[in-house]
Amino acid sequence: MLWVVRWVLVGLLISAGVLFWWYPTPTLYYVHEPDWAAEYERQFSPQSFTFGAYGAGMEFLREIRAFQPLSEYILEHSERGGQTSVSAAVWETIESNPSEYFRPGPLFSSGYLQGYLRHRDTSGFQFRRYQRLTP
Repeated sequence: MLWVVRWVLVGLLISAGVLFWWYPTPTLYYVHEPDWAAEYERQFSPQSFTFGAYGAGMEFLREIRAFQPLSEYILEHSERGGQTSVSAAVWETIESNPSEYFRPGPLFSSGYLQGYLRHRDTSGFQFRRYQRLTP
């Protein structure tokens, strides 16, 4: 009995050591430019191959959905996912960094796991999709 307790205790200590070494990792955000045209096409064009009842249901939903212009689609989907407006300084930091991974510190803080960053410049609104990467 003492032998079993000793091995269980050793296993627990090793597990606790691994967890203390691994956690807490800093939160990272993956930021990238959304491909609105591909998402819009996937939403409103018929599939080339559909399978069974699921495919028939998806085709039915696609047929009854009202047509929506691309600009309205972008507006609706960016607001649905949790939209965060960012300043010009934050936008420049995101644009100038070749990496697509950011720590949330000075860039932006959001309670959402994923959503959109929005910045208005002279050409209109610019969007970036973000997703929080959790350990």
